[in-house]
Amino acid sequence: MLIIYVACNTISDSILLYRCYVIWDPSLRVVIGPGLLLVVATASGIVLEGIDTQLHRWAIIYPITAITFNILVTSLTAGRIWWAIRQMKASKALETSKRYQKVFIFLVETGLIYPTYLCLNFGFGNQMNINVRITS
Repeated sequence: MLIIYVACNTISDSILLYRCYVIWDPSLRVVIGPGLLLVVATASGIVLEGIDTQLHRWAIIYPITAITFNILVTSLTAGRIWWAIRQMKASKALETSKRYQKVFIFLVETGLIYPTYLCLNFGFGNQMNINVRITS
């Protein structure tokens, strides 16, 4: 079951990385670090799936790299938009900067939901599963 989670997470993180790449005026140097984190997270998620008890201490690699990746890419993307807003305000393009402010706020709010979930899930030791009991 973990492999499906890792695959879905890799796809969604790849989309985040691409969005960051596009916002940074297609600059590879900005996405190299996050790209390496994505590769490490994916590889560790796949390798550590179904681990035995001897390797259990290494299982921390996957959630740590996933959290770091999401926070880093969201920060890079939001930071770039914030910088563009700042430049627009300086050039008196107020109407355009207001539109970008809304995008910035939306990006930060939605970009923090998943890393917050990962931190809570990691902090509570994967005990955040919702148990539903169906009675008839």
